[in-house]
Amino acid sequence: MEKRPAIRRSIECATECEAASHCQGFVHKEPFDCQFIDTAEREFLAEAAGIDSTEAYVIYLDTSVARGKPAEMISTTDPKFGAEKGVDGIYIPPGDGSSSLFATESETNPWWRVDLLEKYCIWGVNILNRSWGYYSRSANATVTIADDATDLFYSSEKAANFCGGHNGQLERYYTVIKCVSPINGQLVQIQFMITTKMNLYEIEVYAAL
Repeated sequence: MEKRPAIRRSIECATECEAASHCQGFVHKEPFDCQFIDTAEREFLAEAAGIDSTEAYVIYLDTSVARGKPAEMISTTDPKFGAEKGVDGIYIPPGDGSSSLFATESETNPWWRVDLLEKYCIWGVNILNRSWGYYSRSANATVTIADDATDLFYSSEKAANFCGGHNGQLERYYTVIKCVSPINGQLVQIQFMITTKMNLYEIEVYAAL
């Protein structure tokens, strides 16, 4: 997809922006428990967004912090469709085939997770679904974030580990789920709250770096 710069006043705009193309960055004014970015572009980006540069966070989306990190899932249909396929950086294989797909068996509330190996302030996740047969298997997604696997499973939207969710069928290709509030954590889990096979291309995890 064609890249285009995107400067936004709020994380609310990031979902629309990322769904259209891979945004290169945006400015968010409100302070969260994230690392402040002190870059040469900070004042320029803040000025473009019409805010005080001393209060601006610049968040770049051109790389996923999950790329190449250890991943696991509830089950697998075949070793060639392992969990690691979700973070291998191959987005759409030739012919939109299944050569870089991860796939579970049919499970109740199947899950896939990635270990980022260190804590990040995470604000959202991008799920790359299939565009052809079986894309409708992907629905009712929840994203949870924690430091320990026992704390990852969804209990409620008010729980400390809850990032966000998507009710109903995911889009063909990109669905961005933004956290209600950014969460500091090391493990990121995607779970479908239905009985289905989870088969997806790629999971991107966005953090304030």
